[in-house]
Amino acid sequence: MSRSIAPERRRAYAVGMAFQVLGGIAFLIGFVGFATGGMSAVSSAGQSGSPFTWWFVCLVAMGFLAAGAFVRRVAARGVAGSGLVLDPERAREDLEPYARAGGGLLRDALDESGLLGQDAPPREPQGQLVKLRCRECRGLNDESARFCSTCGAKL
Repeated sequence: MSRSIAPERRRAYAVGMAFQVLGGIAFLIGFVGFATGGMSAVSSAGQSGSPFTWWFVCLVAMGFLAAGAFVRRVAARGVAGSGLVLDPERAREDLEPYARAGGGLLRDALDESGLLGQDAPPREPQGQLVKLRCRECRGLNDESARFCSTCGAKL
């Protein structure tokens, strides 16, 4: 199994990110354009320009945002890992770097907590447990008991 992400997938991820950045900028331009010029066009009955132009810019921008998100998801997880191809073996190969990273994060957290191996906190010494044997039934009882827990005889 591959321990790194293929260069083609890295490039596709960058392309998806570029689509999302362009879509975000275009959406802001369309929104600001509608908010400034579009509202005056609505109030002047369309004589100063069409507000639908700005809505169209926003709609195209949302398409770029969605396409960028889709390309980034497929590039990050691979074709099988993102669910486009239903092949468990290929999905395991595509998602292997992320599974390894998730296990590494868990190991880092356990190491930091001191719950693993030699970093474990030292245990406090336990006092010796003293039990008393009953003379009547030979049952074991705590040292602070006054009566046997098995037969009830006085200790």
